[in-house]
Amino acid sequence: MPKQQPRAAQLARQIQAVTGLPYTRCLKMCEPFEGSWVRLARELRAAGLIEVADYLLAVDAVTTEASTWFSAGGEIQGLFYYTDNKRVQRTYDACSDAADAALNRAGFDRHS
Repeated sequence: MPKQQPRAAQLARQIQAVTGLPYTRCLKMCEPFEGSWVRLARELRAAGLIEVADYLLAVDAVTTEASTWFSAGGEIQGLFYYTDNKRVQRTYDACSDAADAALNRAGFDRHS
């Protein structure tokens, strides 16, 4: 493995370690997606609002990481719900905790 893996590869390895899903499946969940926030950030940058664009991209990165963790928990839930409910609960809780940690590192609180 290269010393400096892309962020998507690092996140995929973390998800794989928690869930036990195949690495390629985890990596697919972490593939970069240029959504509307990235396009908006590009427009903000073009308009000279570089700090705002950087902040928007940082928020997008954090929320994308958190939602990827929730997606991984959902994958496990879909795969093992009727066969190994204890594993599902344990893994989903770990994924939820990881999502919360990502949000908390950025200063967000999740309320549900």
